[in-house]
Amino acid sequence: MKIKITEETYKKITEANKSPYPLHHNSYTSAVNAAEKYAEERGYELDGEEMGEKIGLGPKKPEKGETNRITLSLFKNGEKVKNKALYFQIYRMDNNKETYELNAYIA
Repeated sequence: MKIKITEETYKKITEANKSPYPLHHNSYTSAVNAAEKYAEERGYELDGEEMGEKIGLGPKKPEKGETNRITLSLFKNGEKVKNKALYFQIYRMDNNKETYELNAYIA
């Protein structure tokens, strides 16, 4: 059974579910950059050295069906923000293409 919804209702649903960053990426680097941009758009800064350690020297790119989970400290005006961090997960999808899904949030 199909449920019909009005165009107005459809627009409200899709607008409410818009992500503040692109969900799907063609490369692991693109997903990491989107997570970084997400934090910066909210007025936070990230430590380049910590990023290098946790991302560059951290776990390898996830295999198909696997997820990398990363937590980075946040800074404002050069000072570390207490009790807040950028959390993000990058999942490599099980399709034939190299596609990654990003989930990021600040808590």
